[in-house]
Amino acid sequence: MPQSIMQRVRRQVEAFAPGELLTYADLVTEPTEFGAVAAALSRLSRQGLLVRFAKGQYYRPQTNRFGPLQPWPWLKVWYKG
Repeated sequence: MPQSIMQRVRRQVEAFAPGELLTYADLVTEPTEFGAVAAALSRLSRQGLLVRFAKGQYYRPQTNRFGPLQPWPWLKVWYKG
């Protein structure tokens, strides 16, 4: 039985390391899936699995005993938007 796009996106997102930047391009396999992948990322963000960094860019949050950590330091330098 084929997986839904939401299930596939969740599985792909969980494969990324916490703090690593991911974009639509990392997850879209077919151009017709773009809207569904964007909606899935938005839902995962609302569920707390992802944090939106910028438009179309997300990262998995990492938490330690003091609370959530910011994304990798080079991420803010890399993004100039």
